[in-house]
Amino acid sequence: MPPAYGLDGEYELIASSTAAMLTELKSASEKQEDIAVINARNA
Repeated sequence: MPPAYGLDGEYELIASSTAAMLTELKSASEKQEDIAVINARNA
């Protein structure tokens, strides 16, 4: 987890493609599980 968020040790940061992130987001949503995603676009 990026240190600026102050969540060290509470969450696992996994780098992936946008498509993979959206698949995991949909799956968690369907199961009514908590999930946090960071979607950044580099210009």
